[in-house]
Amino acid sequence: LEADIVVVENGSADNSLRRLGARADCRLEVVTENKGFGHGANRGIAATTAPVVVVLNSDTEARQGAIKELVTALQNDATVGLAAPTLENADGSDQPSAYRRFPTPLTVALEAAILPGYVDALLPSLPHPTVVPPHDIKQGAPYLWVTSAVFAVSRAWWDKVGVFDENYYLYFEDTDWQRRMIAMGGRVLLVPEARVRHLHRAGDQIGRASCRE
Repeated sequence: LEADIVVVENGSADNSLRRLGARADCRLEVVTENKGFGHGANRGIAATTAPVVVVLNSDTEARQGAIKELVTALQNDATVGLAAPTLENADGSDQPSAYRRFPTPLTVALEAAILPGYVDALLPSLPHPTVVPPHDIKQGAPYLWVTSAVFAVSRAWWDKVGVFDENYYLYFEDTDWQRRMIAMGGRVLLVPEARVRHLHRAGDQIGRASCRE
């Protein structure tokens, strides 16, 4: 899959720049101050004019063919503004990433509270009120929005909806964008065949292979 590859060095304080070095297969965008994920993603997307842009977090690793699956999904349906893969845990198991409804301040507060953790421990089989299990997605269960650790976005929809709101320093900038896109008539699509390993906050654990798939 031919691609214009942009790496955003988002104001990190480690030795990322030295480790990246001079890479013939990547174009480097250096942000001197870390202003949040949304700012970095906006910078990377603005650095290319590609009709489909795939954004990968630093703690993700795409399986063979995953990027092509996401790009194809957008090219095949103009109503889809954002396509996302099935996320995997480190052991290869499915990582829940689809949701039935958008969060509110109350639901976010409840998720952050200690009590739900006890409920999960005592009643592990109790269905989550908002999360759609990966197995149910494969069976055709409906969902509204997805976690965007990795996502492909249509340039046409990106230009129509606008950039990520940079008032969100970390988290919810992608949720807000999907909400705005859906309000304009666009759709979110989770592509089960596209699989990406997602190691939460563990970018330095990802292999240092070539940028190309």
